[in-house]
Amino acid sequence: MVKIYTESWKNFVTISHGTKRNPWTATYHHIKPTSTLRVGQTVTSGKKIGTVVASNPNGAHLHIGIRDKAYSNTANRGRLPERVACGGDPAFPDGFVNPADLDWDWD
Repeated sequence: MVKIYTESWKNFVTISHGTKRNPWTATYHHIKPTSTLRVGQTVTSGKKIGTVVASNPNGAHLHIGIRDKAYSNTANRGRLPERVACGGDPAFPDGFVNPADLDWDWD
């Protein structure tokens, strides 16, 4: 399930993965969604969901937020692990996982 946002954080897309019994979400910040991407659409592996854009003076970059929970408005926020020098977002810690702990071998 796709959710698309354009607000002060610039463009981002949240995708609900998993099942009702084992939900998780991935949010991709600083991307311009493709013109064919629609809210509520089902996307498959390998489908382009957007293009990374330069949405601030730091240039083009991508933020990814992974949660081991179903979608909620806090899925739009990011959270850094406590050990990261620039700190985290303690207001919304529930469900965020450290991407370094995930298996990124999707082949």
